[in-house]
Amino acid sequence: MFTKNFTQLNRNDADIAGGKGASLGEMIQSGIPVPEGFVVLAGTFEKFLEETDLNVEVDAILHTVDHNAMHTVEDASEKIQALIKAAQMPSDIAQEIEKEFVKLDAEFVAVRSSATAEDGTENAWAGQLDSYLNTTEDNLLEKVQHCWASLFTPRAIFYRFEKNLHKQKISVAVVVQKMVASEISGIAFSVHPVTEDYNQLIIEAGFGLGEAIVSGSITPDSYVVEKESRNILDINVSTQTRGLYRAQNGGNEWRDVPEPQASSQVLTQEQILELSEIILGIEKHYGFPCDIEWAYENSKFYIVQSRPITTLQKKQETSEENIVEFVNKNKFHKQFVYSFLPTVSKTFLPIFTFEATTNCYLNNPLVGRLRLKKLPKFVITLKDGYEDWEGGDMQKITRDTDIKFIIQECRTIMEKHSQFTEELLQKDYSKIDNIELAEILRKSNEVMKEICQRQIFLIRDFIETENSAYIKILPELRVEITNFVDKFYISCNDILTSLADRFEQIPWRTFMYATTGEIIELLQGSKATDEFAKIYQRHIAFVFDGEKISFITDSSIVSKVDEILHKKESGKQVEITSNQFYGNSAFGGHAKGNVVKITDAQYRDIAKYLEDKKDYILVISMTRPEFIPYLKNCKAIITDEGGITCHAAIVSRELKIPCIISTKIATQVLHDGDLVEVDADKGIVRILNRKKLT
Repeated sequence: MFTKNFTQLNRNDADIAGGKGASLGEMIQSGIPVPEGFVVLAGTFEKFLEETDLNVEVDAILHTVDHNAMHTVEDASEKIQALIKAAQMPSDIAQEIEKEFVKLDAEFVAVRSSATAEDGTENAWAGQLDSYLNTTEDNLLEKVQHCWASLFTPRAIFYRFEKNLHKQKISVAVVVQKMVASEISGIAFSVHPVTEDYNQLIIEAGFGLGEAIVSGSITPDSYVVEKESRNILDINVSTQTRGLYRAQNGGNEWRDVPEPQASSQVLTQEQILELSEIILGIEKHYGFPCDIEWAYENSKFYIVQSRPITTLQKKQETSEENIVEFVNKNKFHKQFVYSFLPTVSKTFLPIFTFEATTNCYLNNPLVGRLRLKKLPKFVITLKDGYEDWEGGDMQKITRDTDIKFIIQECRTIMEKHSQFTEELLQKDYSKIDNIELAEILRKSNEVMKEICQRQIFLIRDFIETENSAYIKILPELRVEITNFVDKFYISCNDILTSLADRFEQIPWRTFMYATTGEIIELLQGSKATDEFAKIYQRHIAFVFDGEKISFITDSSIVSKVDEILHKKESGKQVEITSNQFYGNSAFGGHAKGNVVKITDAQYRDIAKYLEDKKDYILVISMTRPEFIPYLKNCKAIITDEGGITCHAAIVSRELKIPCIISTKIATQVLHDGDLVEVDADKGIVRILNRKKLT
């Protein structure tokens, strides 16, 4: 027997079906929605090698490998893969595979490698072996043979040596699975891989096939769900301008995703919760945290892969202190960490609250008292997730009298507004009329502005001191004022809910994109509901040029931002006005080194650019499995795209390399040789020294 149906396999069959095949069999027998399929068993590959007389030759070539000398890895890979791909598949093997394919009654299948050393609790083999989506009967046998050959790609050979698996017997099975024509797909982790909070699961979702997310070619939506309460803690919507879809005659192709779909939320709240139940069911069944690939077609979720998460540290209980620390650490990230409605993103502040946090820079009464010449310029595009701060020459507050003054101001402002804040929390917004709600919004905005005028000096790194008393007080005060401000955001939850209830004909998310003034106009009846509903489609940016706050909402946002901050002329390469920019942390840590930037055109010749490099910072739009052999000499990774389940994120966590993903602009603003500092705990890239360009 050369094949087995999924229904004939379980978790104990990894030695014959590989980790992937065994997992799919286990899940389908447990009632988890898995597309039908079968596995070409690992013994079949071994019989193929034996019948074609390749086994002795392959072993001899592998004995020439020195994994510290990449040319020996590449030479061995080229020879072995050529032998496997060129060999004639024995007819008895070919006939059984084709017979099982016919039973699936599928026009397209996914053909995936499944190594017998794969998907264990220690080794992820993330992207090491090949998979082929939307395969047809015409090229099925060829793709099976290519999967066999992928056990000997340079990256796979290197990985087995690096993980000390080269002395083990490793074979490869091949999964052949009915292809889901994914309208939506993605990755899920049953434990958040960055915060490692065991009471949180995270889902990443994109349009089309999930390979776009795994590779890091797009930045997906992400949703964080609290397991015990089934409460959606975070919805982070990312604009997705393209997706990977099945081509008409098989294979895959990129297609543009039009607006408004491109910037819309991929999964609804109901779908997030439905998928969460499936994820939790898988974790409960296996008894350990799982990394899951899923797809959605015709109103049904399918699980196409599940494996252990290999990158978690020891389990830690989540405490309020840990949460506060995480929030503070990420406070002025490119994206912001707050929570409102269960269906509202932490990483997208509603405009009517964000106005106060930006307007506090204008005419700030503390500037004169602290003898500051200016506050840093900034631009933040809330629709596109881009942020830039000009803080390189920011004045530091060092005098003890000034620090004492800031501390007193923060305490005074909290005391001044404590009663109003408590009243906001106690209000029943369903029982007040539109005029009163408009007045509450107006006053809340002013109060919030006053608080932020003090708070910014605590959280924008203005203060520099060696006074031990202040070193102790300041972190405590940051937590205290953050908790105080969070009371306003809890009230925002009720206000947003009330607005959505009052204007049922307007999609709730539209209120996220409206200014305070626009919401007040709607409440007062001076703005029509159909006009208000269009707000959701617009681009949004706040810009502070040192003298005024500009709120930009039209499609020429980029050129207007550049004009205001004098950053660049239209059409030229992006430049930043400060010495730092931001992304999302995929794996924490700090590193300093010189940039090696790999462009898309250089992917095919990686060795030329990376083989002799030591202690470098890799800057790239996204990583691919081919990079694995070179990452042992890499100090940190910075990417343009990707979510926390993309290849770069998974590999960085396994190899313990600091990694910042989804910067959007890294490859545009950094150059080979630039000296940079990577603070992956906070998602900050600091440019320490520019290499002079000739």
